[in-house]
Amino acid sequence: MTGPKAARIRKIDTMHQAGAYTSLEAAGLAGCTLRQLQWWDENEVLKPSLGTIGHDRAYSLRDIEKLRHIVDMRRGGVSLLQIRLALKHRGWNKVRIVRRRIPVVMNGVLFIAVC
Repeated sequence: MTGPKAARIRKIDTMHQAGAYTSLEAAGLAGCTLRQLQWWDENEVLKPSLGTIGHDRAYSLRDIEKLRHIVDMRRGGVSLLQIRLALKHRGWNKVRIVRRRIPVVMNGVLFIAVC
């Protein structure tokens, strides 16, 4: 096989031999979009630790673990600034999203607010 498709396959094989995952693979494993990965890289929330291979970002398994945690924190309502600060600490993977249920009464109706 020759041409651009063959070159792409060879590059992906090279990345896998290096223990790296492409952006597409990392996004699929972490549950986020390619655009989110790009934005998080550009804004230094999480840069791929293996840099780039060719024009592709190269993510390690550790990066993917962090990406999963970022996705969970974002879904829990944590700001990117707080996430960036959390990832700088050694115990970043011990951060947990704690949701509180707060009873609120409005016009005689009880609502449960999740914060």
